[in-house]
Amino acid sequence: MSPWEIVAAVSVMAVGAAVQGGVGFGMNVVAAPILIQIDPDLVPGPLLAASLANTLLIACRDRSGIDRSALSWAILGRVPGAALGAFLLVEVFSEWSLSVFLASVILVGVALSVTPIRLPRGRSIVAVGGFVSGVAGTSTGVGGPPLALTLQHVEPRRLRGTLSVYFLLAASLSLVFLAAWGEFGTTHLLAIAVLVPGQIVGYLLSGRLVHVLDRGYTRPVLLVVSVAAALSLLIRAFV
Repeated sequence: MSPWEIVAAVSVMAVGAAVQGGVGFGMNVVAAPILIQIDPDLVPGPLLAASLANTLLIACRDRSGIDRSALSWAILGRVPGAALGAFLLVEVFSEWSLSVFLASVILVGVALSVTPIRLPRGRSIVAVGGFVSGVAGTSTGVGGPPLALTLQHVEPRRLRGTLSVYFLLAASLSLVFLAAWGEFGTTHLLAIAVLVPGQIVGYLLSGRLVHVLDRGYTRPVLLVVSVAAALSLLIRAFV
């Protein structure tokens, strides 16, 4: 990577980390599409590994908001969802068709969220969100919006704390699978070292962002980032 490419990668990671630190998710939505253009080797392993730093910092900062019950149900849904996502991608559908389908699911969820219709809440819905997140995260790399939409009405600190621990566990599990398949290892250490500083900078920036979003703007921004995630999937599918 050239010096300019390194600067670009660090900058993109800083923006993605700031969004995730402020809303609770959004790293892959912001960073992955640009990083893959800078250097395909930065995604997915190095991106996931570097993001652990930011996710751990958020979890520590917002630890008082971690909802252990919601987290347990989300993980319960994530495991079979991840397995199904891998199966569908390898054996049934193409990444194109899965991207279009999951983008449609996210957009429908956002549309319902801004109508007077009251979406159901509770542990079962969180489990469904974790399941869809597992399918989406494994097959397309964008797994945040489905779960975030099921938690959109909770207090911001609770949203960020719960999502951060969820993503910490999910990313760690994904890295184990990538390593087992020979897609992640010591050859990626340099790439991780390039990306981590952006994560730290983004986390520091998110502290200021949180003070603004917690005044009632977290949910609107959550919906906007979800729409952006869906659009990124559609662009990836059709362009």
